[in-house]
Amino acid sequence: QTKPGVVVCRRFPGSGTQSSYNWYFGGFPCSLGSVNGNAYAEPKELADSAGYDPDGDGLPGNAGETGATAATAYTLDVTSGVTVIENSGSGDVRNCLEKANNGGVYTFTNKEGKWFKVDFGTGGYGAIGVLSLDSLDNRPKSPVPTDGSALNTVSGWSFRTLDGAGTYTDSNAASGVTAVLSAGATGIAPSKANLISGIYDFAVELTFQYKTSKVTGTTKAFVDSLVAAIAAPAGNTSVWVAAIPPADSGSNTAKASREGTMCSPLKFFY
Repeated sequence: QTKPGVVVCRRFPGSGTQSSYNWYFGGFPCSLGSVNGNAYAEPKELADSAGYDPDGDGLPGNAGETGATAATAYTLDVTSGVTVIENSGSGDVRNCLEKANNGGVYTFTNKEGKWFKVDFGTGGYGAIGVLSLDSLDNRPKSPVPTDGSALNTVSGWSFRTLDGAGTYTDSNAASGVTAVLSAGATGIAPSKANLISGIYDFAVELTFQYKTSKVTGTTKAFVDSLVAAIAAPAGNTSVWVAAIPPADSGSNTAKASREGTMCSPLKFFY
């Protein structure tokens, strides 16, 4: 980081990835109404940006900007202070991080479909992104990929470790994932081994619900078999997922679970 201010490249409200960050880092909505107070729990949104109303007329952007098209996008002044950018997808978040680091104008639409833009100039802004680990393979690789994939080698973003310094990147120059922890790292990496052991606890459990009075017969049998296949250790071989206990313990099964309630502490089964 060479410029003042903080840039947050987050997702829209309702995004599962965004919800996981809200829960883990802000306790929202678990701590809503807690002794900390709501203001500490609720995540900041686009309208909370310091440069949301630079001309002071109570509306976003500068005079004459309507946000109706990209050409009339509202301007967010990143030099004003904290800038919160809401993105519709993971690819947009990655682009947001790249622009903050490398410079240029980042144009996007908010949850109401209005256009906004941020001019990062020559870059050098410190940015925090909201991404799940399945974006690891989209992290620019070095050397240049040999599989024909067009990946930017100078985007300047990486996954960070928890409770200490360090980065977690994909060093595989071809297809596939070879996750590497940076030399001298002191933090906990989001590796599969750490996920399974429970020491990396920023992980969300997926559940599948249906109304038992409505889903019956062959439909229920199909849904149950689908859930069983997804939940089975054999179906969780990816580097960023694990089966939830008390399924059979092993290389693809986590030792602890929140039992489907993310506001609960981890419970160890093995």
